[in-house]
Amino acid sequence: MMINQSTEEERISIYSPIALFWFSLIFGPLAGGIMAFQSLKKVGQISFARYVLWLSIVCFVSLWIINSSVLLGVVLGGAWGTGLWLLMQKRVPNEANFARRSVVKPLRICLYIVAAFIILTCLRIQLASL
Repeated sequence: MMINQSTEEERISIYSPIALFWFSLIFGPLAGGIMAFQSLKKVGQISFARYVLWLSIVCFVSLWIINSSVLLGVVLGGAWGTGLWLLMQKRVPNEANFARRSVVKPLRICLYIVAAFIILTCLRIQLASL
């Protein structure tokens, strides 16, 4: 029985808690929340995964509504990332047994979104100067 459980865990791949921390810090709470949602869903904690996703959306929207500074965004992202790190260690105590998911795809998506925001900002500045 123990062998089956171990091989089952090795086939499931999740994002590492440190990846969740850095994505939350650099790209915001929503990025880390989506990645945590995917990992929690894969280990069978679907209802808690939904809770984490909704909380990250609320955090993102509240930052957007108050039009916060970059410093506040980094502080909140760091706090959220630390929370996700601790959460993954508590909710997935044997997370070292799981395979690690590659962060290349989420990194590409986040960089595309950042590039789109930069382009839109430049276009807005150009249109405002006309």
